[in-house]
Amino acid sequence: MMKQRKVVITAPIRLDMDKAGLLCRAAMKFKAELALKSDGINANAKSMLSILGSRALAGESVTVVAHGGEDEEKAVNTIAALIRNGLREG
Repeated sequence: MMKQRKVVITAPIRLDMDKAGLLCRAAMKFKAELALKSDGINANAKSMLSILGSRALAGESVTVVAHGGEDEEKAVNTIAALIRNGLREG
């Protein structure tokens, strides 16, 4: 089964290496495969290069998609909350 949640990026301007690294580290904690999808973009949330390559900007909507693990729902909720909160640690 696949879980997904749409969220607006609130991080400043563009996802930089620090923000992409934080997102990637959080995604790696889950067994489920995680992706960020938006307007033809399909970024692997467990790959910093894929996240950076998405060139996602603040104010854009992305859909967090998880599949293939028993932790899909928790993964989607955690990653969506991290993005919604501006990709800040804490």
